[in-house]
Parts: sequence; structure tokens; C-alpha cells
Amino acid sequence: VDVLLLNEHVAALKDVHVRRAIGLALDRTALINALLFGHGQPANSFMPPTLMYYDPSLPAPTHSLAQAQQEMAASSFPHGFNLTFLTDNLTSDMELSQIAQQQLKPLGINVSIRTVDANQLFTTQQKGDYQMSMEYWTMDIPDHDEDAEFFLSPAGGSNSWFSYYNNPMMNKLVAASAKEFDAAKRGQIFAQIQQLAVQDLPQVY
Repeated sequence: VDVLLLNEHVAALKDVHVRRAIGLALDRTALINALLFGHGQPANSFMPPTLMYYDPSLPAPTHSLAQAQQEMAASSFPHGFNLTFLTDNLTSDMELSQIAQQQLKPLGINVSIRTVDANQLFTTQQKGDYQMSMEYWTMDIPDHDEDAEFFLSPAGGSNSWFSYYNNPMMNKLVAASAKEFDAAKRGQIFAQIQQLAVQDLPQVY
């Protein structure tokens, strides 16, 4: 799963309406065609679709500049703001940052691009020394707890994948999922987690 990381230590990115606006403004199909030559599909969850509790009923991401502008109008930053996109120096990642720069401009989000060596990107993200950046996720173990803790919980060791997202309801759900042994009940909890993640959009998938 490829994601855009949004650092909520940046005041604008702490605003859920801004995060939703970014998610709506990005044309994932265009990104897939440009960067992956069409070999991919827009993600509707932070969970890979191969996991047991992945919810295929979640709505597919929508690309709508009109809806994105509505979310910006409802935010604390209706006229836009300046934002820095941290990327590495790999060609495809630099292209991604440039496309994001173009697609966010109609919202008044003026994106500048900061480039570091590929071997420095993750370390820079870990330090929280970025505003927006990109990463990808692969599963190390076939259990949902790993990605739920890493993506969405400040208790998971990564500060919600270096986004500093901290929603008490999400924290409660993630903690409950790790303690529940009943498969059906655990599935219900992960369904709630995925729905809340779509609403809060701590990262853009």
C-alpha cells in the first residue's frame, strides 16, 4: 500500500477538513497510470486487500476538485497555505511529488519540494522533520495488529507512522483489537477501525 504521510505537527494538516481535501484533490488513477503504468488500483483502506479483515465495502477513493474545495472552505485554512513535500531522489518518487504539487495547487496549497537521498528519507521521516512525504507498506506478519498499531496508534512505536495522529476513539479501538480473541468480534472492531481511518484520513492512501 502506497501512502502520503501527513505530519499533524503542521497546523493545517491537523485539520481533518484539510486532510480530506488533499485526499479528494489527488487523482489516484492518474498517479497509477503515470507512475505504475496502470498496474495498481486506488486503495480504500490502509489494510492490504489480502488480509482477513480487510473491508471491501468501504467506498473507493473519490477524485473531486469540487468536493475538495468544499472541504477546504470548511477548514481553518480556506485560502490555502504553503506546504513542503519531502521526497527522495528516485525518479518515480520525484515525479509523484511533482504531480501532487500540480494537483493541490487549485486548492491554494502551494507545495515546494524538498529532496534528500533515498537512504536518508526514512530517517528524516522518523524525526518528524517533514510536512508531507510518501512511503509504502508491506506486511511482515499476517496479522492486522501490526499495521493498525503502526498506522494509527501513538502507542505503536511510530507515532501513527510519524504523522502524530492521535484520536482517543481510534486508540481505544486499536487497543481492543489486540486483546480480542473471538474472530467475529475482532472483525467488527477492525471494520470500525477502517471506517474511522477513512473519515479521519491520517494518511492518504
